[in-house]
Amino acid sequence: MTTNLFRLVLFFSFLFFSFQNQSAQNNFLHFDGSDDYVTAPLPTVFDAIGSTPHTIEAYVYVTNGNFKSVVYAQSSQSYLHVNMAINLGKVAYYVKTGNGPQFIKTYITNELVPLNQWVHIAVTWGGSNNAQRVYINGVPATQFLGSSSSSTDINNTLTIGGIGSSASGRYNGLIDEVRIWDVARTEAEILENMNVALTGSEANLVAYYNFNHGTCAEDNAGETTLTDLTGNYDGTLNNFALDNCTSNWVCAGASCGYPDLPDASPAIPTLSQWGLIILALLLMTAGTLYLVQPNVEEKLGR
Repeated sequence: MTTNLFRLVLFFSFLFFSFQNQSAQNNFLHFDGSDDYVTAPLPTVFDAIGSTPHTIEAYVYVTNGNFKSVVYAQSSQSYLHVNMAINLGKVAYYVKTGNGPQFIKTYITNELVPLNQWVHIAVTWGGSNNAQRVYINGVPATQFLGSSSSSTDINNTLTIGGIGSSASGRYNGLIDEVRIWDVARTEAEILENMNVALTGSEANLVAYYNFNHGTCAEDNAGETTLTDLTGNYDGTLNNFALDNCTSNWVCAGASCGYPDLPDASPAIPTLSQWGLIILALLLMTAGTLYLVQPNVEEKLGR
């Protein structure tokens, strides 16, 4: 009886410590709403805005409903740009496909984005057929066609948390899991994958920022690069304080009081974790268990 109990304790200890030691980092970035923003080279999917399909996704933690840009892309000509933003508490998707007011398309959701909680937002553009859709937490939002457009700033630049260096539209809150695709993803694809971590090698994925950088809420003065896991469009942090719980790399937990992102995907053991599981099972079922030390072999069970 004692031996079996020992084996059970050993088994679950292996599982606990192996999974704890190999748990994934899950940081995100806090923007102060004043002068924080991230810039990156423009992904080629935005070279021909209007005629090329695309999808933009992000997790946002919005602290107020004022106008704020989440992801902004401007091509080589300032009148060609897209902007996924929050405006008056709603998701706004601005697309300008030519030089003139007749080319401005603004889609605004009827639904409000809940404040002070993580929300997944996504926008899709169908390309030449101009088909578009806005999603909130993987569900198509009802929307109406607005009449305004966003500001413009730096050509050939992707900006997260603002509109280039412009003071307009600075984001206040948290952003995580920014993804850009060169296809208009379907409702099923968005819903099924919004809580699944990507590798960066997925088909049609052109930029992927998982924000897992720095040490949570500590001095991160040297962590000024937002890595694109596709290897193409690394971003640069601008004006972040990079210390403590604001304007910095942060995480969920008691230190800053931020909640973690939802996670609907089951935890899948890694190869090394599977190895530890198998080893623990072998030890658990062995008839005799030995603890081997240098020049010492102590029998623990019969």
